[in-house]
Amino acid sequence: MWNLVIYYTLSVRMFGALACKEPVTPYGNVFFNKFKRFKMYAIVEYKGNQYKAEKDAVLTVDRIDEAKEAKPGDTITLDKVLLVSDGDKVTVGTPYVQGAKVTVEVGNTFKDSKVLVLKYKSKKDYHRLIGHREQYTDVVVKDIAI
Repeated sequence: MWNLVIYYTLSVRMFGALACKEPVTPYGNVFFNKFKRFKMYAIVEYKGNQYKAEKDAVLTVDRIDEAKEAKPGDTITLDKVLLVSDGDKVTVGTPYVQGAKVTVEVGNTFKDSKVLVLKYKSKKDYHRLIGHREQYTDVVVKDIAI
């Protein structure tokens, strides 16, 4: 009983009174956890990087070239799916899941903040300051198909 009171007061302080309409457990609010664990997701490999794709999630991937690959608003199908979870069953590929596809819509391309690289050698009068801005593209996950 005392544990429930402590969790209730902690959750009221952290999330406000609206979060405590349902019973509170040590793992958080039961109402919010109920929907969180059944969300379908997939682990996708794209341009050598792995991303966790959920429906309607926005992923920031390496730059997609507009001239060669796709323009903003186009849809791309990613077929290098490493893992798919639909809430009840997890399917792991060897190395990829057969027949699984993730459809994404290409968004805007943007540059990341500048990274400054300073090269310096002591007593040699050698100073080089180089700046670099990596380019990324936002994609929105539209569908996950097994």
